[in-house]
Amino acid sequence: MFGVIAGFVNALMGLVWGGMYFVVIIISIFAMISLFLIKFRTNNFIAYSSWLISFVLTLTTLRETITIKGLLAGIYSGFAMFTFLCGIIYYVLFKKDLLKIKNKVKDKIPLGISSILFGVFIGVLGYLAIVGHSVLYHNIREIYSIFTNPFGQSRWALTVAENHQPYFIEWISHTSWKFIWMFLIGSVFLFYEMCGNFLNKRNKIIGTGLYIFMLFGLIFNRYSQTSVLNGESDISRLFYFGSLILFSISLIWYYFSTFKKNKELFKEKASINEHYLLLLIWFFVMLVGARSAVRILFVLAPVICVLAGFLVIRLFDISLKKKNLYKYVAWVLLVLLLINPFSFSSFAYGILDIGVVNNFYERTLTQAKNTGTRYNSQWQVAGQWVSENIPNDAVFAHWWDYGYWVQTGFGRATVTDGGNAKGSLNHMMGRHVLTGQNEIEALEFLKAHEVTNLLIVSDEIGKYPAFSSIGADENWDRYSWINVFTRDDTKTRESREGTVYIFTGGTPLDSDFEYNGKLYPKGGSGIIAIMISTIGNEGGVTFAQPQVVLVYNGQQEIAPLECLFFNGREMIFKEKGVKGCFVIIPKIDGTVADGLGNGLYISERVKNTLFYKLYLTGQEGKYFKLVYNDEANIPLSVFNGRIIGPLKIWEVSYPENLEVPEIYYRDELPNPKVSSIEGRY
Repeated sequence: MFGVIAGFVNALMGLVWGGMYFVVIIISIFAMISLFLIKFRTNNFIAYSSWLISFVLTLTTLRETITIKGLLAGIYSGFAMFTFLCGIIYYVLFKKDLLKIKNKVKDKIPLGISSILFGVFIGVLGYLAIVGHSVLYHNIREIYSIFTNPFGQSRWALTVAENHQPYFIEWISHTSWKFIWMFLIGSVFLFYEMCGNFLNKRNKIIGTGLYIFMLFGLIFNRYSQTSVLNGESDISRLFYFGSLILFSISLIWYYFSTFKKNKELFKEKASINEHYLLLLIWFFVMLVGARSAVRILFVLAPVICVLAGFLVIRLFDISLKKKNLYKYVAWVLLVLLLINPFSFSSFAYGILDIGVVNNFYERTLTQAKNTGTRYNSQWQVAGQWVSENIPNDAVFAHWWDYGYWVQTGFGRATVTDGGNAKGSLNHMMGRHVLTGQNEIEALEFLKAHEVTNLLIVSDEIGKYPAFSSIGADENWDRYSWINVFTRDDTKTRESREGTVYIFTGGTPLDSDFEYNGKLYPKGGSGIIAIMISTIGNEGGVTFAQPQVVLVYNGQQEIAPLECLFFNGREMIFKEKGVKGCFVIIPKIDGTVADGLGNGLYISERVKNTLFYKLYLTGQEGKYFKLVYNDEANIPLSVFNGRIIGPLKIWEVSYPENLEVPEIYYRDELPNPKVSSIEGRY
C-alpha cells in the first residue's frame, strides 16, 4: 500500500519537475544494496515493486509523451527497472529455487551478487532488443557526464542560470564553514554507526577513514576557480574519481573476503542499519547533484540538516551519558555550534564563528525582507489590460520563462511554459519567432499552435544568448548576444563640425568579419568601443556614420558601422563596413536622464531577426499589430545600471492559404544535434 502511494506521488512530482529522478535513483540504489548486498526480504521487494509499477503506470498514463520504452532507455529509470529485474531473478532462482541451482551457487558467490550478474546478462540482451545498441552505448558514455555535470549536457541546460556549476567556496557563501563541518562530521558519525557488525572495530576505523577521504574528494575537488582543485584539472578529477573508486573497491574487497573466509559469519555480519544507509545514499546523490548545479543546493538542504542534527543529538547523548571532562566538552561544543553569540570567523574555518541558529535566523530575516514577486507591477498592469481587452480563448506565444505568469496572471493559454513538457517548442519559438528572419517563418509555427497574441519584454535582451542558442541549428547559425556600451565623457571630443562621443564596452564578434584584407574571426575578436559623431546645423543635430574599434591579437583598427538607431529612426549609411547597428538608449541614474548615455550593439545576425524589428526598433509588421505597449512609462533604457524596457503585446493575423509544415505539429526536433553544445564559441 505504501509502495503504491509513494509511486503515485513520485509520478505526480515527475509531471512538474525533472528532479523527480533524484527520488528514483535514491530509492533504486538503496533497494539494490539492501536487497542484494545485505539481505533479500520478500516483503521489501514487494514494496519496491509496488512503488516502481505504480510510478511507471501513473507517469505513462498522465503524460502521453512518456512511454515505458522511453523510461527504460533513460539512465535513472532504466536503473530502477534493472533493480526490479534483479529482484525477480533472485526470487525465482534462489527464494523459490525453481531451477534447483541455489545449492550449486550459494557456496561459491553471494546470492545477491549472483542475481545482479544474471540481471546484467539478461538485462543487456533485453535492452539491445528493445532500445538498441546505440542507446546503450550513449548511456554508458553519459555515466561519466552524470558524475561531472548532469545538468549541463545540452543547450537547454546551459542556458538556465540555476544550472550554473558551483564551486565549493560558493557553498560557504550560502551556508557557513561551521554548518559545513557539522553535516560532514555528522555523516561520518552516521557511517561509523551504520556499519554495525559488518566491520570489526579495526576495520571500522579504516573504513571510516576511507569514507572521509571519499567525502573530501567528492566535495573539495571543485574548491575554487583559481585553485588547482577547480574540478577541471587532472589532479582534481583524480582526487574526485580516485577517492570514489578507492572507497568502492575497498568495501567490495572486504565484502568478498569475508564471504570467502567464513560463510556463516558472513550471514551474521552482512547486517547494517538500513535507515542510516538510506540517509547516506540520499546524501551522496544530492552531493553529486549539488556539485553540478547551484539550484540543487536547495534540495541538498534537507538531508544535510538531518546530518547536522544527527551530530547535535550525538553530542547531546554524550553530555548525558559521559562524566567529567567529556560531559563539559560536549556542552561547550553544543553552545559553540548552535547559539554562540560571538563571531571569530577568521579562526579555524569558522569553528568559533556565530552559532548556526543565530546565523541562519539573521540570513533568513534579511532575505525575507528583500524578497518580492517577480510578477511585478509592470506585469500586473499588463495582466489587467489583457483580462479586460483580450478574449478568454486567446493563446499567447512568448519565451517559455513567462508561461505560468501569463496562465495565472493573465488567465490566458500559452504555447510554452516552465514545465517544458514538449522540449521542441523552445527550439521552435527561439528559432522561428524571436530569431525568425521574416514574418511568414514565424506565422507558420504560430498558426500550428493557434496563437492569437505575441508577447515580448525587455528581459529578452539579457536572455538573447539563451533563446538564440536554443533556436540555432547544429552549426549555431543564429547564436548571438546583445551587449551594452556606455558613453565615456572623459573621451568626448569637440570639433568644428560637432561632437564625437565614445561609447566603451565590449562584445565578441558572432561571425567572421574581413576588413582591409584582415580577418577578424568570430569569438576570437571583438569590438571594444563605438564612436558616434554629431553634426550641428540650422535644422538641429544629425549623425555622421558611426565607427567601431575592432581588436584582435592586441591590435586595434577602426571600421565604419553601417547602421544607427536613435529616437525611433533607423539610419543606414553608405560606406561599407560592419553590418550591425548601434541602438542608442537613455541612461537614467536616479531622477537624472541622459538620452545619449548608453547604446546596444546589434550584430548583423540580431539585426535580421523579428526581435530586432518588432521589439527593439518598433517596425510595423504586416501580420503583427501592436496592441499594448507601456513604453511611455517604462522606456527601453539603462536604469541605475540595469536594462529596463517596455512589455509589448501584438495581435497576430495570418495570410490566406498559409501552409504549415507538418513538423510544427509534432514534438520533434528537426535535428537531434541542435541540442548539442559541441562547436559553441
